[in-house]
This record gives sequence, structure tokens and C-alpha cells, in this order.
Amino acid sequence: MLIRHTRPSDADQIYEHFQSAQVTEKDIPRMPKRGFYEYPLSFKDMAQRAGSPLSFVMEESGRIRGYVLAYTVQQLSKEDPIHQYVAMLDQSVVYLDQVFLHAQLPLPIAGRLFDVLDSLLQNEKVPGVVAAIPEHPWKNQSSVRMAYARGFSPRELITTEKVGLRLFTKPYLRLDNPFEGFGDSALVSTHSF
Repeated sequence: MLIRHTRPSDADQIYEHFQSAQVTEKDIPRMPKRGFYEYPLSFKDMAQRAGSPLSFVMEESGRIRGYVLAYTVQQLSKEDPIHQYVAMLDQSVVYLDQVFLHAQLPLPIAGRLFDVLDSLLQNEKVPGVVAAIPEHPWKNQSSVRMAYARGFSPRELITTEKVGLRLFTKPYLRLDNPFEGFGDSALVSTHSF
């Protein structure tokens, strides 16, 4: 397997995976463990997000088996329901929009995707990461477990007409830089979660 930055030619496969992982209200009774809850993005939206230099894919024999879509808060669409909540953050904070791993792959491989993301963002001197994970009417248990395992902390619950999204944040700590606690870190200093 190869982990590499996204290319424009990846958009078709990324969108195909995104569509296959959709969870709708009618899916809730069967309690899916992972997916994207009623996230209405077009092919154009996905291609734009995949074009970020902070997005990458996991490829095997020419097929994308996993992907991470991430970009700075300043690049977040104003139509996104969490925009108003993260717009006050340092504009270099990264929004972790989507992580996808093919269902046939073992979960530890998702950890490798996060290893690459951490390495990439720390090299870019990013102050931290924020993500939004569905909590109701359906809770994405896989994403919540992975967020805790990777050092994210839960913050504010954002409620829209259809979904409640829990913000999770992860500040990056660096040698010789002061650290005063997750609640007071530079990542969330301008907006109290």
C-alpha cells in the first residue's frame, strides 16, 4: 500500500467511496458502525476538498482504499454547519473533514492514516486540528473511538435541523512552547468550547 497526496484523477474514486459510506435516517435502526451521516456533498464539492494539500489517499494496486480530507479552517465553506463555530479559531487550524477506510481493511490501518496526518500537520507548524463527529440521531462510534485514541478531546455540540455534531479538538504540542491545558490552548483560545 502507498499513502500519497491526492491527485485530481482521484476524485472519482473518492466520491464513489464517500457515496458508499452514506448513512441516512432510515439506516439508523440497523445501527451502522461508521459512515458519513446525511452529508450532502456533490462531486464538485468532494473534488475541491480532495484538492487540498493536506488531503491524501491510501492506494493499493491503483485502487483507493482509504482517504483523509483535511484543510485549514479558512478554507471551510461558509455553508458548512460548523463554519460559524470554527471561524473564530486561528485560521491555520486544520479542519479534519473526512476519514474513510475500506471496510475490508483492519482498523489499525486507520491509525497509519492518522500517523501520516499528524506528521504532515506537525511539519506544517499547524497549531491543532478540529473535527465534527455525528452524535445524534446517529452516533458514529468508530470515529469517536478513533478520536479519543488519537488524542482528540470532545468540545461543544453543534445542532442543525438534521444532526448533532460533536466538535473534537487536538492541539499540537511542541518542545519549548508553553502549554497551559487543553481548554486554554492556542487552538481554542478565541472560542470557548
